[in-house]
Amino acid sequence: MSGRTSTRIKRIFFGKDRSRKKHLSTAFDYCQSFLVAYRLIISLFTIQSGFDHTEFMRTEKAFYDYTTDEAVSAEILDIRNVEDRCALILDKTIFFPEGGGQPSDRGSINGITLLDVQERDNEILHFVSSDDARNLVPGKAELILDAKRRRILSAQHTGQHILSGMIYRILEAPTLSMHIGDETCTIDVNKAGITLDDLRLIEDKVQDIIEEDCPITIHLCPPEDIHRFNLRRLPPQGEDLWKSANTK
Repeated sequence: MSGRTSTRIKRIFFGKDRSRKKHLSTAFDYCQSFLVAYRLIISLFTIQSGFDHTEFMRTEKAFYDYTTDEAVSAEILDIRNVEDRCALILDKTIFFPEGGGQPSDRGSINGITLLDVQERDNEILHFVSSDDARNLVPGKAELILDAKRRRILSAQHTGQHILSGMIYRILEAPTLSMHIGDETCTIDVNKAGITLDDLRLIEDKVQDIIEEDCPITIHLCPPEDIHRFNLRRLPPQGEDLWKSANTK
């Protein structure tokens, strides 16, 4: 953040009224994550532009559709060593890879604990213990998502969007970056000198939105329609998919 003055705000969900936390949980029953819509917009730009992403992407991104702990069938296409870690390539995955400030999903593949999921060079890598991987071979696989963890991350990420939007509305301070951790969540905003009164006002406004219990709609926006929406910014042009779509 060189050359910028920013303030880091810790904890997405703060509040003195503990009873609100139960309501917070029910308020997010309608949603997964705004990141889903964000990434799908980028994918639609790529697909509808005619860019052949299948040459590189071997894994179907089924994590948009699966949010429970029910078993899902897939195929292990490859088992390889990546930076001294064992990585699996699947024909489809229900596990969200780390990205956009949101950590990766956890779960199991054929009963073996999933340690990490990363998307690199247009491939989704599922990391497992090297010792456990000795029992794995290419072929049929049973995938089970840690649905509780996904639920928590999705609620946190959606809450971040609500909080970032309210900060921008009240203070005109855009969010520079965010991070969702197991213990601490942070938001970096482009404004110095945010006061305690500012934070209390923002908190109250966010709690008001939560208590309205509004459904959140994931809308798939075709590329030709994207400018019809009041977006603060378009998907970043630095991402490979966006650049590929933009050059066709």
